[in-house]
Amino acid sequence: MKLPINKKASTETLQVQLQILNERSRWYSNQLWQVPFLYIAATGALLGQLIDKQVYYLPLGMIVTGLLGGVVFIHMRKLQNGEGRAVRALRDIEEELGLEAKAEHRKDYTGILLHTTDPIWCINANVGNSIFTQEFQYL
Repeated sequence: MKLPINKKASTETLQVQLQILNERSRWYSNQLWQVPFLYIAATGALLGQLIDKQVYYLPLGMIVTGLLGGVVFIHMRKLQNGEGRAVRALRDIEEELGLEAKAEHRKDYTGILLHTTDPIWCINANVGNSIFTQEFQYL
């Protein structure tokens, strides 16, 4: 909840906030590029290690990476929302400073990355569950 403030912030304060918000929006964008590739690499490495192991390790690994993928997806949605908030605040400060508002939040730049994790975690969870259920249905 924002408290009403009657006095305007100084130009110096606004410039510092502009710099901080610029860095924050870049951090969010960097995370949106790094997180899905890290998830894909970690999934591949884990499942690669489990291929030659006992029969129930691979489906359990697939279920675990599927669940982890759901968490990654939620995390990436929050990163995307944070990036949008930072850019909106950046535009507000640019306008208050009398600058041309050039900051732009385009979901299409990073939105595709959000959906690269979807098929991986869905397939892993479903296939892992199917294999596990099929292999151990008579136990």
